[in-house]
Amino acid sequence: MEPFSVDNSGFQYHFTLTINLPSYCYPFNDLIAHIISWIQNNQSGALIRSQNRQQAIRFNVNYITDNQCDLIIELRLSERIKPTQKQEKPNLTY
Repeated sequence: MEPFSVDNSGFQYHFTLTINLPSYCYPFNDLIAHIISWIQNNQSGALIRSQNRQQAIRFNVNYITDNQCDLIIELRLSERIKPTQKQEKPNLTY
């Protein structure tokens, strides 16, 4: 993915957020449900197209015991930036 893209309304930063949860022992489904809810509210574009949806959330699990693991979650995110003028100076709106 490109680090940023440009369109008529500004540009977007694209980045991967890595969440490292060592010795995670809570229910995995609850965690994923919260992450998907956050993505729907804050990064809804990541779930619209099938190709984006397949790459939006990735995870790696290293089992320690039956109910504990080292968990790494990667979220592909973007931030839309719109350049504007404020008091004759360039300004960025997120």
